[in-house]
Amino acid sequence: MITYWEAGSDDSSSNTVQVKYADDSDIKQYNHTSCVYEDMTYISPYFHHVRLDDLKPDTEYVYRCTLYYKTVVYGDVDFMVEELLSWQEDATSISRLLGVPLGSRITESEELSFETALIPGDGTKSLKFALIADYGQTEASLSTRDLLLDEDVDMILIAGDLAYANTVNELWDEWFELNEELFSKVPTMPAPGNHEVEVDNVTSQIFVPYENRFGAPQVKDAEIGYGDESTGSHPSSFIGVYDYGNAFYTFSSGLGTFIVLNCYTSSEVGSNQYNFLIETLEGIERDVTPWVLVMLHCPLYNTFFAHQNETQTVRMKENFEKIFVEYNVNIVFSGHTHGYLRSKPVAFDEVFECGDAPLYIGIGDGGQRGDEIEFFLNRTPEDWVECRDGSNWSFGTLEIFNSTTAEWTRRLSGVNKWEDYNVGDTW
Repeated sequence: MITYWEAGSDDSSSNTVQVKYADDSDIKQYNHTSCVYEDMTYISPYFHHVRLDDLKPDTEYVYRCTLYYKTVVYGDVDFMVEELLSWQEDATSISRLLGVPLGSRITESEELSFETALIPGDGTKSLKFALIADYGQTEASLSTRDLLLDEDVDMILIAGDLAYANTVNELWDEWFELNEELFSKVPTMPAPGNHEVEVDNVTSQIFVPYENRFGAPQVKDAEIGYGDESTGSHPSSFIGVYDYGNAFYTFSSGLGTFIVLNCYTSSEVGSNQYNFLIETLEGIERDVTPWVLVMLHCPLYNTFFAHQNETQTVRMKENFEKIFVEYNVNIVFSGHTHGYLRSKPVAFDEVFECGDAPLYIGIGDGGQRGDEIEFFLNRTPEDWVECRDGSNWSFGTLEIFNSTTAEWTRRLSGVNKWEDYNVGDTW
């Protein structure tokens, strides 16, 4: 893949600048055997992750993706083989190397664009991002997608359970195709959920499709462990080994620092993820990024009947909640339960009316839930619940205006038949 980055100058009459990126691209490919259909072995296409350095912050870039194919001729049969070529002239050297006739064919995308993030500490304009979880590829998912396309946001965060492929990897391909228009223009940052575990039926490795398909700002290369026959494609209660890579990472933009965590690896004191969290929080300069926002899949505060007291969630709350309080984390976003929750400021199950505790927002109704209600655990809301709803589909946006002011809005992307329960929300 050759990516063209076009940037116009101040002089509208000057020529467009074209920059080619390809040589340093990270090409990934994986094989995966389904544990749902045990004889189904999937061979993925090549995924080209191209790191772009020295881009200006808060700038629109126009780009085009170009893929060159080499045609290798054996007798009367032409074999089309996808190949990453930095320059078209490389086709000649490949032809000489193989000793066979070689042609080339170009597949080119339409002209696309995206905007780079604000430089950390830039408070001259607001930072607005969207938050979804348990997204899937249902009719409700498409409704969420279409509304997101109309939102003017700087980025999208997905708190786990993305494609619901469940080891049927063709569903990953379909999910990216459904979201191509959205993902091609808005930077999107994911967290792993239980539907990304996807144990391979042959190798027993976990999280392989998720790790290969995304390119988060990694601390270091991923360390991936194994499941077993009992793990399945999407275990609800599970702790394995998946550290670094796309499992947990951090980035900053404008007045916010974002920390993405993995509920399905160890959170114990001294673990890789525990040390990463402490080191990240200790390194944040709150006068630069006063807002600290955490995203993970499993809700540490859960008002719904589903997913109560799961092992990984209990351990993470035990190990991380005191850290969130100590380092003044502002908001913790999650999914997993297919409903909506916004808490009051809460720590150790006690409400802090003065606000000196994190808010917990669960927005796991991005589209995957069926036509049923996500039932509450208790008819009467817990003391720490500010707003809850289990009957709709939705996503949320958070806009940070300055060091002390932000606005959260829940957008309904589909309304279920139980009209008495339809709840939007603004904070």
